Amino acid sequence: MRIVQINATCGIGSTGKICVGISRALTEAGVAPLCLPFNVVIPEGVIAYDATLSDIKAGEAGNYTCTMQALAHPGETLKSGTPAIVNGSAGTYQFVITMSDSEVVSALPASLLKGNYVASTLSQSGESKKFILAEKAFQSFEGTTNLPANQCWLECDLAQASALAIAFPDPTHIEGITAQPNSTTPNIFNTAGQRLTTPQRGINIIDQKKVMVK
Repeated sequence: MRIVQINATCGIGSTGKICVGISRALTEAGVAPLCLPFNVVIPEGVIAYDATLSDIKAGEAGNYTCTMQALAHPGETLKSGTPAIVNGSAGTYQFVITMSDSEVVSALPASLLKGNYVASTLSQSGESKKFILAEKAFQSFEGTTNLPANQCWLECDLAQASALAIAFPDPTHIEGITAQPNSTTPNIFNTAGQRLTTPQRGINIIDQKKVMVK
């Protein structure tokens, strides 16, 4: 039998139905770790991110930066058990639980993030080094550390690194293009997070980038 620790809240949604959700507070740096045992809808104003080894770059003086990859946008469903770093403005957000398995977003194939459902003790053992979220950086630790339930951490083979600065893609970056009806656009959304079959005039989110279609 698997036991999980969850603090859920109930409310009435816009459709009049009862909604059950999980509250998650984003720090002043606008980040929080997340790993839940059920599908949840990403709320407005928040984007869930993941990272792979290719996203980590070495800088001067032995510094490292991890540029996160957008995984799920507002209105999209994050698959149960998917570790993610959520980013937005500081505040508390409601992640509504959904039973739907349609078009869920799961972790990247080579994700470095690991997650837990219950309060855990992490140990620096094994081949990979562990880093926990500390504001806008992944910070290593010595020996062991305690982690609350429904969190995530990063593991990678960078024994020489003590911290990885976190960078997020600029959400205001817009590229100008002309719509092409026959072009292949596998992942297209409007700013409300609704999936589209073809780009519409205005701002679209195409392959995790904001694009202005003329």
